[in-house]
Amino acid sequence: MFHGIEQAYAGAMVTAARTAQQTLFDTPICEAIRPSTVWNKGDTESFDTIPENAIVGVLRRFDPYAVVVTEERGAANPFLSDDPTQSKGARTFCVCDPFDRSNQAKQFLTPLAAKGGKIVDILRNPETIANWEKDFGSPASITGFTTGITCVRRGLPIASVILNYLTEEVTLACAAGIFHAKLPEDLSHDINLEYIMQQGKRLVFPQPNHFTVRNIVSYIGKPERGYPKNFSSIRLVQDHELDHRLYYNLPGGPSRILYLSNLQPAEAPIGAVVANGEKIGEWTSWLTFIRFALRADDHSSPALRIFEASQKETLSIDGILMMPTPDYSIFVNRNPDSNRVYISAQKLQDFTNPSKYRATMIVFPASSRWALSLVEQYGYREIVF
Repeated sequence: MFHGIEQAYAGAMVTAARTAQQTLFDTPICEAIRPSTVWNKGDTESFDTIPENAIVGVLRRFDPYAVVVTEERGAANPFLSDDPTQSKGARTFCVCDPFDRSNQAKQFLTPLAAKGGKIVDILRNPETIANWEKDFGSPASITGFTTGITCVRRGLPIASVILNYLTEEVTLACAAGIFHAKLPEDLSHDINLEYIMQQGKRLVFPQPNHFTVRNIVSYIGKPERGYPKNFSSIRLVQDHELDHRLYYNLPGGPSRILYLSNLQPAEAPIGAVVANGEKIGEWTSWLTFIRFALRADDHSSPALRIFEASQKETLSIDGILMMPTPDYSIFVNRNPDSNRVYISAQKLQDFTNPSKYRATMIVFPASSRWALSLVEQYGYREIVF
């Protein structure tokens, strides 16, 4: 059931994402690609911080005590404040990736800055989407740069919003279902929860033949940071098979879950998507899809399953484990006799910067015997809310 308070938070997230788009699109391109002056985040561009400021502003106007975990704000821990919280952490908090695929967006937008104009002028050029797909993969509905916002209430993911700036589409995951809608072209036209649910189409997560469908999408860049080594240690793919099993190696974070939906071409189905020791903002939105996506052929059964990989030995980035064991995981069992978990705000607030929490997560269609046999063989833990 989609309760009133959950609807209210979901509506605020939709408004926040739309406001981020409106603000970013109204920004001159020369200003958007300039380095930001955010303290302790030297690689941040203005197009990272512009939507982030808009999102946090909307969420805090909706809830003055809102805890928003977002990387662009640097090292400050939003849980550590004098605002009312529970002793075991905030009852409700949001995790946000304000501008995902920023490296690719910078490569794409910088050469266009000489043309002048605003971001909206560049993105609405008739050739823009085709040029993007040529350089950074298709379909743009999945591969475009996005913002992702997820709300966690009482330890459960209650709603996620993914807004694609490039294609001007929005995806909503909540208790009412998974919806995908085109945004109004008129930027002055605000949208709400009802707009997405009425104008959008329900996303389907197919269950292809998983004896043969074994393609994987995962981030495997930056060897100096350990991503290729961490992926190899998961053992879903043998090293000698990587070239033909890895469908795409530099995908976006929040939108990666959409590779398992019917937005992905049927002639190239994906067998699993993996968060390869990545930060929390990259994959938190997946959790809401896992919780609420149902099979088209059986509305009583989940369409997706997610497993948390952990091992006795793990790599780390900046002192943060890429594959935390259950003792260090933010997923905590509700009681010793149950396999159901909740997301622990208390675990997050123990970090100097919660946005840097990392994990290795494996998602696949629920019918996949191939993926299930592997994660069970290696003893990975299923995340069940």
